[in-house]
Amino acid sequence: MKAMSNPLLFLVLALALSVPLPPHAVPAETVRKSVWAGHFYEADPSELGQNIDQLTSKAHKTHLQIPKNKRLRAIIMPHAGYIYSGWTAAHAARVLSADQFSKVILLGPDHRIGFKNAAICDVTAYETPLGKINLHKDSAKLRLQPDLFQSLPVSQDKEHSLEVILPFLQRYLNDFQLVPIMVGHGDVLQISNALDSIIDIDTLLVVSSDLSHFLSYDEAVVRDRETIDEIVNLNPDK
Repeated sequence: MKAMSNPLLFLVLALALSVPLPPHAVPAETVRKSVWAGHFYEADPSELGQNIDQLTSKAHKTHLQIPKNKRLRAIIMPHAGYIYSGWTAAHAARVLSADQFSKVILLGPDHRIGFKNAAICDVTAYETPLGKINLHKDSAKLRLQPDLFQSLPVSQDKEHSLEVILPFLQRYLNDFQLVPIMVGHGDVLQISNALDSIIDIDTLLVVSSDLSHFLSYDEAVVRDRETIDEIVNLNPDK
């Protein structure tokens, strides 16, 4: 093939330069609306805030030993309807209200479709009756690893395990941005390493989990106690 002659080359360049460039694109706001307000928790902002405050007041009657001079790094909260698990979740408020974090990484299980590794909703904010929570830039950073962190609207649009945690965080953390992650089955070590790269001193890790299911109360107490002990002792292989 003959090389392009100089006059033709200049013509092509001139035509290319004459095409108007689009203005600097500003990403449109996309919000993941609450879908379980009015079901798992109150849809009215005032009633929701009042319920969380009442649950927290009851939780204050439970004696908790919170280590002094220790900064909170991670916490586990349940994701059932508030009528069932709200009092348990409210115990976290006693810890949350004592500290502030600029970034919250929220991990919750998928109950909808099943998938490999993890997923992060491709939106700019989550919304509950208590307002919007902007996503942290690290959400987009993790999605640059699509084999580990994909976007799955069919699951994310209906999943409750992340949403029901948010009002408690909004009530007791003044200003934070969110990294919302749904977790499926996959390479736990790779996911852990990816998260480790975005965790700093101002990051709180929140795990949404009800722990054991479908056991009798006595069996659940034993199983969950064993699980908690292994978590505290940092034994992931258990």
